[in-house]
Amino acid sequence: MSISDDAPNMVVSGETTLTETLRMISPAAGGQRKKTPSNTPSRPGSKKSARKPKATASTPAFVSTSFIKEDDDLLNIAGIFQSIFPDLSENSLGEKRKILLKQAETYDQLKKVDKKKPKKSAKDSAITQNIIENDVETDEEWRREMLEYLRNATKEYEEHEQNLTRAEQYITEARGRAAASEKRNRPNKLTPIQDSVLPNYFDENAFAGAHLPNSILLPSQFYPPEPEQDETKIPKNTPKYLEGTQNSKANAKSRRNLPNVGDSYEYESQLSSDYRPSPVKRSQRLKPETKERPVVPMTEPSVTCRGLSRNDEEEHRRLANQVKKMQQEQFDFLKNPRSEAPVRDDLFVADPPEIYFRQWEVGMVLETTVEVRNQDKVTRTCTVLPPEHPAFHLGLGRYPSKDGRIGPGLSVSYRVQFMPETLSDENTTLEVRHQAGSFKIPIRAIRDKPVLEFPQPIDTGFCLVNGSLEQSIMVKNKGGVGRFCLVKKSDWPSANYRQSLQANYHTLGPFTIMPVMWLDELAKGQSKELRVLFAPKTAGAFEETLLLTCDNCQTKEITIKGVAEEVNVKVFVDSHERKIGELFDPFSTDRIKFQDINPRSSSTVTFEIENDCNLPLSFGLALKQPELVAYTDENTHRTHRIEDNTSPFFANIPTGSIAPHGRLQIELTFAPDEIGSFHSVFEVVVLDIPGYNRYLAAEVEVVGKCTPIVGSILPPMMDIAGEVPAGLRLKRQFQMINMSLGDLSFQWEMTNGVCSVEPSFGTIPGRQMAPLQLCVEAETPGPMLEKLVCHVDNGDPIELDVRAVIKPPLIRVDQGNLLFGIVEVGKKQTTTFTIDNRNPLPAPWSITVNHPDVRTSLTSGTLGPLEEIEIQVVWAPSAEYSLTGSGLTVVSANSIALDFYGDSLKPVVNFTVQKLDIGEIYVGVVERFTVELENVSLVPAQFQLIPANYLPSVPEGVEFLFSEPSGKLASKEKIQIEVEIKGSKAIIFKDFILACEIFNSNNPTFIEIAGRVSALAVQTWTSCLSDQLNLRFPIGKLSAQKIFIKNLTAITSSFKVEPKLLKGQHPKIRLKTSEFDFIPAEEKKKYQLLRAGSATMASETSLTYREFGKEMHKGSKLGASIIAYPDSCELGPFQTKEIDIIASGNSWGTYKDNIVVNIGDLDPVEIAITATIDEVPITVPSPIVRLGKMPLGADSVKRTTPITNKANHPVSVRLYVLSEFDFAEFKSSGIIPGELVEDQEEQFENDPCPWPVKRQSVNFTVPEMLHFKPKESLTLPIEFVQKENQQPGEISVYVVGILSLPLKARGDGETFYRKTGTFGPAFELNLRASLDWASFQIEQITSPDFIENAADIISGNYEKEKQFSVFNTSGMAASIHLIIEKPFLLNGNQSEATISLKPNTREVLTVNLAIPDEVIYQQKPNEHFGFDEETHTMSASGELRTVGLFRNELIHCRAMISYPIVKVNKTEFDFGTCFLGDIFKLDICLDNLSSCATPFEFIPLEKNNFTVSPSSGTLDAGRVLTAEISFQADCEIGYNGNFEVHFSNKVVKFSCRGAGTLDSAYCNQFS
Repeated sequence: MSISDDAPNMVVSGETTLTETLRMISPAAGGQRKKTPSNTPSRPGSKKSARKPKATASTPAFVSTSFIKEDDDLLNIAGIFQSIFPDLSENSLGEKRKILLKQAETYDQLKKVDKKKPKKSAKDSAITQNIIENDVETDEEWRREMLEYLRNATKEYEEHEQNLTRAEQYITEARGRAAASEKRNRPNKLTPIQDSVLPNYFDENAFAGAHLPNSILLPSQFYPPEPEQDETKIPKNTPKYLEGTQNSKANAKSRRNLPNVGDSYEYESQLSSDYRPSPVKRSQRLKPETKERPVVPMTEPSVTCRGLSRNDEEEHRRLANQVKKMQQEQFDFLKNPRSEAPVRDDLFVADPPEIYFRQWEVGMVLETTVEVRNQDKVTRTCTVLPPEHPAFHLGLGRYPSKDGRIGPGLSVSYRVQFMPETLSDENTTLEVRHQAGSFKIPIRAIRDKPVLEFPQPIDTGFCLVNGSLEQSIMVKNKGGVGRFCLVKKSDWPSANYRQSLQANYHTLGPFTIMPVMWLDELAKGQSKELRVLFAPKTAGAFEETLLLTCDNCQTKEITIKGVAEEVNVKVFVDSHERKIGELFDPFSTDRIKFQDINPRSSSTVTFEIENDCNLPLSFGLALKQPELVAYTDENTHRTHRIEDNTSPFFANIPTGSIAPHGRLQIELTFAPDEIGSFHSVFEVVVLDIPGYNRYLAAEVEVVGKCTPIVGSILPPMMDIAGEVPAGLRLKRQFQMINMSLGDLSFQWEMTNGVCSVEPSFGTIPGRQMAPLQLCVEAETPGPMLEKLVCHVDNGDPIELDVRAVIKPPLIRVDQGNLLFGIVEVGKKQTTTFTIDNRNPLPAPWSITVNHPDVRTSLTSGTLGPLEEIEIQVVWAPSAEYSLTGSGLTVVSANSIALDFYGDSLKPVVNFTVQKLDIGEIYVGVVERFTVELENVSLVPAQFQLIPANYLPSVPEGVEFLFSEPSGKLASKEKIQIEVEIKGSKAIIFKDFILACEIFNSNNPTFIEIAGRVSALAVQTWTSCLSDQLNLRFPIGKLSAQKIFIKNLTAITSSFKVEPKLLKGQHPKIRLKTSEFDFIPAEEKKKYQLLRAGSATMASETSLTYREFGKEMHKGSKLGASIIAYPDSCELGPFQTKEIDIIASGNSWGTYKDNIVVNIGDLDPVEIAITATIDEVPITVPSPIVRLGKMPLGADSVKRTTPITNKANHPVSVRLYVLSEFDFAEFKSSGIIPGELVEDQEEQFENDPCPWPVKRQSVNFTVPEMLHFKPKESLTLPIEFVQKENQQPGEISVYVVGILSLPLKARGDGETFYRKTGTFGPAFELNLRASLDWASFQIEQITSPDFIENAADIISGNYEKEKQFSVFNTSGMAASIHLIIEKPFLLNGNQSEATISLKPNTREVLTVNLAIPDEVIYQQKPNEHFGFDEETHTMSASGELRTVGLFRNELIHCRAMISYPIVKVNKTEFDFGTCFLGDIFKLDICLDNLSSCATPFEFIPLEKNNFTVSPSSGTLDAGRVLTAEISFQADCEIGYNGNFEVHFSNKVVKFSCRGAGTLDSAYCNQFS
């Protein structure tokens, strides 16, 4: 295991001591500090328990026995408080905790004082015992009171936490309500809270002397102070995050009173909440200093028997009252997160998690660093305890802050030192404590030990007696560095063992070992040779033992073994018995007889030689002449044998070696060349035996006999069925059988060149047959009869008869039809077909063409054997027609007819429309329109638009220009051409025709342009959509309607509007109503400056209707006045102006007048106006009828409401349902848009509109007419029906009732009617309904991320689409509109799509990626794809979003294309001078440095003598491909070759050169 690079070991010094390298750990830095021992002496008379006492019945359940001290039976109050209230220093009970800890500390001091008192005599023991018992009872009572107080404090703490939580909720809600107001009034900073006049306002001065928790922020701390006028006097305050809290100040004060470091106990800093004292060893700490910890004196308040002073109790009650008061207030602050308990256990993490030390020497000091990092979201503290092992030491911590706190993401670092005294491995740990627990950091010192690799035991193996065996062993060190020595076991241990190693070798029995002293260090990976010599003199097993020692005094026994033995060889032969009268060799141990065979054949017999030793033995076989005798001879004397050099016997292994305890099989072969009987003897001799010259193991006699050979063929005659094509070489197979045991040698005799046998000669083994082929050369057509003869060695010849029939040669054509396709008249189309001769003989041919427009490249010729020729057929049509039927015949030994198919056409191009109406254009204004040309033919076409000067009927004063006057059109292609036109005078287009000429077409194409050039034209209308204005208003009120003036042309003009008779004066005051906003001319400029001002200015300029009407009636004697606002203004091109016609009256009646509109030079326009004043006698319970909220697409809804006639006379009411727009028109003009019913010829008496005007459709319907009797009430039915494409939201319409009276109830007069008239009074009723939106849900099925490489995209092997679904979550059928950004598309080819779904149904759609060719092949970025040079990728992103929903959804789409990075090792290859005909090779390397594969292909730019192998393939990611460039020269000239290697994204060029020579010095010696 290797040491982390983040904490490398550092060698400090070999002479540095432990006390010099360690420093005292500062408690301010969050580390550890020494305190006086916590084992307070027991009280007089008490016995010290050897184990922890168990919890008694008086001990509360929540108090653990770990808080009961071991030295007495009293509770550890400080430990209990730190366990129950670990964060009391951060909450409202912090002061109470401080007081309780002081009381517990004082109690410990009192016990110490009791222990220091001198011991009493035995005389006073009884009295002392009584006093002690009384004290124990008092202490027990005090403990019970303290435990009760702890329970109450815990309950109060939980209640306080709940109150603070509720306060935080109130604060969050208050901040949300104040967000809008703060944004308007104070957008940049918070406004300080002003002093309140209310008596219950939060007074911070009242808490000046109170001990509030640090986690509470006062309002003055939350809101920043207002800056003063004099910036130089502003003090530079310390940032809030650098200011000290009460806890930090208390800790700083305690650090100033910190005692000196002790020698036996170690304490954590008070910054840690889980404090535990733990004893440590004396040898692991610094020597104690003489200075002792001072006694902490007690200060006010004094301690009572209850544990708290009276002042503290009163202060606590006062603080509780203040906290309750604060909970009722609303503050803008949040709780300090450090006051909350941790929510995770791993607050801190160590880096590195384990510490390692390696490769040290004794006296060396190694040092490294470790960091403890805060992983929490808030500032925390931690403590690191030093290791217990004396060889490891912990240095001071380096904190990121001065107060020992560690912020989120920050860390504290420590130095860790290792001072080894030996080379042994050591282990220890560092303990890290924090608020959520603790963890340990392992420290390991591991030194690489020498590890020798050699066989154990050392086995020298087997050796023959009087022989020797030397074995060399390589000893390899796979561990650390070391020195070694081999010592006899009897010499160890020794004071000076070098005296026994003077010769640097050891002799142990038959073994000799060298070398035994390794003075040089053997490092890791090095090897040493060890030699062992084994020389036995007697047979048997031997074993000796040595000791291998290391420089660190480690030893290991090495055992050496060896075995010595004698020679032992056996021969196993399947011996044959001798017959009576047969000659034999009397001195042979065995006899082998072979079966009879034929000449040049062989027979094999095997026997075995067994080595019964543990060593391999060498042997030899010698062939000797036998000493033959008759079977009856017995007195034969042995003589020296003579070698037999003419014997037909031989062995497959004449000499060799036999493995230990192995058998070797020897094959003896009998292979005679002539007929006869043969005898020989084989001697088996063991070689190289120590002490022997020649060791004879066995003698084997061999006997054999040779006989003649017999053979035949099958079948005896070859008859070839069918006809054999002329010139064809036909082969047929037959078998030749060897009936003998020996080999059959044969040779076929050739009678003529027509038939032959392959092979014509050869040898067939005995008892086998061989396949032969009969070859027939079919040259002459007709029947064939041949006889073949085969000669056999030592046998009779064999005959074979052959019969066959030969046919003449034929030709073929590769296709049956010639397809020319579609050809334009006047152009040519060429096609080809191939004639081939598959016969080995030449074949003549000719072609006949039957069409005048068709020509062939050749008309006749002769095809050689296996030759083919390509014939070109050219069709040049001179007119339009279809080419079909037979038109070409190929004549040879057989005739073949080919059919022609094709069509000749001329281009046809037309305008998509024959007549185009461009509408109205205006004098001097440039307009544009488009025309579209379409090529309807199947051939491409070229067009030319004819200019204006060549057209006969261009209107006078009209100029036009084409955006594309000429061009080309592919088949079925359309093109849009923009035409720019301008007219200089008013005119109507007549016979205005544009022409386009089509090349190679019979006629041009035309389009007629319709339209006109117009002068100034203006349209006027009123808001009631009629030719007059009707005003209806009560007495003393104002009424207004609108006149609209619209410029129908692009010509600028002006206008003026005024009434004829009822002219009123323009008031000099401003009046703004729901119908108009009147601003006097003299105050218009002032209003423009103040229109963005405050609301107070608008109220100051507002006047009542009466004051406004009084100024209008100044000078008027008719009782009614009318003004127009504005009365004059400029009218821009196509601009529409609204003119408010304001009327006011001081008398009841109906008034009539004409409004005169003067526009430029046009004739004045007069608009009739009628003002009517009346009141409504009809009432309803409520002016608003609400139908409630309903979904889109719901059915109709019906409601009813009562309506009452308060008049004393009958009334007829006609009802109109108006939209909000129509109702606004009605309110401003007094005219209701309406329509005549089907059978109505004239208006009713109560119809205010004298002509039919269509109004906006609404969702509500009511009855058209109601007839009331005097004081009668009726029910009004109302029905709501939704429109098509209804939008969600609030729908509001108005029901207007027009009243009429009978004749007897009308008044009389020409100028006005009394209370009634032509138009009766009207009433209003508001109808409202609400519609809601449909909702959809978009879900991803597959992530819309396209991560591909360029090679897969080119090959099409990639995921081309991603899927998502659209779900209709509403309860109605609805549609959703989707839009996606390029380069992404919907469903393959759409950038937008509209999906219609039924309720609670789903549809699956796809997202596709559109990749342009320049992005893939050229790596060219565009507006959608961006290229990253570092990663060599092309990336794009887009959004898929919904449109038109209440809550639109968004999906992010991404794409990344990886491109290969390929490097070529060189671009020039020089082969030098090469010998002609030899092949020379060089390597070219392709290195793919990217993470994606790429195809490659080597392409020569011209024909040359260089080739590349492999020429194409795929180069995988991260791989290197080596290709071979081969060069072969065939002339004595210089050669050059250029190549391109094509990858998926680029092309690399390289060149090759070389020269040829006949000088053999340049030949390729390695080919």
